[in-house]
Amino acid sequence: MGEALRALRSRNGWSLADVARMTGISTSALSKAENGRLSLTYDKLAALATGLGVDIATFFEKPPVETRFSGRRSIDRGDATAGTIETSNYVYHYLNTEILNKKMVPLVVEHTARTREEFGDFVRHEGEEFLYVLEGRLQVLTELYEAATLDAGQSVYLDSDMGHAYLNVGDGTCRTLAVVSAPAETINEALEPRNPSFAPRSDAPERDPSEK
Repeated sequence: MGEALRALRSRNGWSLADVARMTGISTSALSKAENGRLSLTYDKLAALATGLGVDIATFFEKPPVETRFSGRRSIDRGDATAGTIETSNYVYHYLNTEILNKKMVPLVVEHTARTREEFGDFVRHEGEEFLYVLEGRLQVLTELYEAATLDAGQSVYLDSDMGHAYLNVGDGTCRTLAVVSAPAETINEALEPRNPSFAPRSDAPERDPSEK
């Protein structure tokens, strides 16, 4: 409530004395409320909202965080191979790789595992993910829901910290467009590599330093 009141005063150029005159609440009480040292009763909040001409819900909303304008842009024409990584269950084609610290990781995925045994343990990592089937048939397995099979043009959205696995259950190639709200390194660490240059999982056994 204190943050919301301070933000409202700042937007309108009001001093505490101005708000006190408009609402009938003392400057001392307003100052304490802004600094989290006093909780106003409902009657006081109603008087505050009425005097300032705002909805009472204004004081229960977190004020928006002001951020600098960002104008990043990346066009991926599908001809780059630097972002391709092969793992035991997927071939990942990372998109728009020139932009770092993305809030979303877009990629095209080729699903190669065809059985639960071949896939291995469920994958879990932070964030959320969305998959849209571009080609083939995809079976979605999770630890909380029954298996679901998706055809081209269908999609799934799930919490990534729920154990999940994806299987190719069609006759040919299965490809999806995926968008994951977790850092790429987090995704990579959750997967077992086929490619020797691929970073190992955090839970993979350490090699003996004497091994070559």
